[in-house]
Amino acid sequence: MTTQNSPGPSQHIGQRIGFSTVGAIDSRLAALVKLDQSMGSELIRPAAEGELSFINSLLSNANYDAITGAELDGLAARAAGIAGWIARDSGDLVAAETLYRTAVALAAASGAADIRAYFTMQLACQKCSASKPAAALQLLGTVESDVRHGALSARTVVTLHSVAAHAHARMGDDAGRARAMDAAHTALDSEGAPPTHSLNSWVSAAYLEVTAGCHLLALGRPRQALHHLKVLDNGAYPLDRHPREAVIHLVCAAKAMLSSHELESAVSYAHRAQDYLDTVRSTRATEAVMGLCHALSAYSSTTLVRDFLDRASTQGRQRG
Repeated sequence: MTTQNSPGPSQHIGQRIGFSTVGAIDSRLAALVKLDQSMGSELIRPAAEGELSFINSLLSNANYDAITGAELDGLAARAAGIAGWIARDSGDLVAAETLYRTAVALAAASGAADIRAYFTMQLACQKCSASKPAAALQLLGTVESDVRHGALSARTVVTLHSVAAHAHARMGDDAGRARAMDAAHTALDSEGAPPTHSLNSWVSAAYLEVTAGCHLLALGRPRQALHHLKVLDNGAYPLDRHPREAVIHLVCAAKAMLSSHELESAVSYAHRAQDYLDTVRSTRATEAVMGLCHALSAYSSTTLVRDFLDRASTQGRQRG
């Protein structure tokens, strides 16, 4: 993959490109993000890999000036990171980490601090999910100076603190979790200009509430978790726009209800999660529902649980 520490004009004799090409690629990457949010990763992974290959081909063969070259390097960083996220959602964690690290390196080379921080955050999030919270915090530490110097967008800073909170929760450190969530809320309250790229457009106060609930559940505090997860019921969180995340967060609410001995409510959330799972193709979402099914199986002697497990099994077979 092409990287340029000090981007200059290309020396190639290929087709001349400029900002119209850059703008078109930028729009295509934004559309890819929206497709992933609405459909899940399974069907669009080839498209994500194709975008990255196309940008690399331009960097290697096209004719462009120094400014366009720097923009292309930034687009390559975004494309690599998007491909990494889609690989992660498809369950290919090795490819995801490689692509995330490529994105971080390309973003650093092109001076795209916000993109570098965003995909550092995504890699840290993957480490948390793999039960490696200390490694996640170490990764987040590599962009701390950019946070301190105000080099990042408010929403990217929010995500960094949110993942730090996740890591602290995984480590059983409630004080660290609370500090990180306070910092996330402070960053969101400070937001001025709208997002500069489509990657962090999903960040909101409702997102912070849901993640706070999931963190508290990880700490073994389901009742407190449910206080935050109520945004899944009051319309504050746009479930229909983010069906994959809806699955994952509704599963979290179901598990919190189950831990609170509210079996009927747990199954109600489980059915809602399954409703959204039927609209997306995502390994992460599928595995979340499978984990919930395993937790519910202890109550399979009850009719309402047995009916849900039968539904999940049948629809799982239909999905292949």
